[in-house]
Amino acid sequence: MSRMKSVALLTLLLDGFRESGRRFGGAHVECAVYLARELAAVPFEYGFREGRRGVESPELRRELAAMREDGLLRRYGNPFGRRLCPTERGRRILAAFPRTVQRTGDDLRYIAGELAGMRTGEARRLARTVAAYRRHCSLPDEELDAAVLAETAQSMSSGDARTATRHARRIMTRYGMSDA
Repeated sequence: MSRMKSVALLTLLLDGFRESGRRFGGAHVECAVYLARELAAVPFEYGFREGRRGVESPELRRELAAMREDGLLRRYGNPFGRRLCPTERGRRILAAFPRTVQRTGDDLRYIAGELAGMRTGEARRLARTVAAYRRHCSLPDEELDAAVLAETAQSMSSGDARTATRHARRIMTRYGMSDA
């Protein structure tokens, strides 16, 4: 995929976060890109790895920094709550990819709406839980829940793991990956 198409998809995602009217940060964007790629088959080509803090993509962070340098994104808000917002120049790129916007727009807005307003830790746990589901997706539902809970509970309380699992099941149900 071309860089311009990636920029258009990221712009669309960031607009979805902005439209939600709730707070979000860089970790939310990272998790949203991961979820969009894994669940909605949005053609993001950034590599992800599972780290101690959740799914991470140094490539995506570099792309967002490059977009800021190119004047396609700007930061707004106070130093402790900065958010990324597409500039007019960034939004003009969307016009060059109308089919991509039409095909992926609803999915990106849905995922942004689900993640916006979550605490950073919750968003990371959600992405981590989806990654665990992907690893164990051939298991029956009862074993799947147990496997995912065991895996995601390593670094958090069981209540938080259940909450992340519930969020993951709701999103995955929308994309036909779960029977719940």
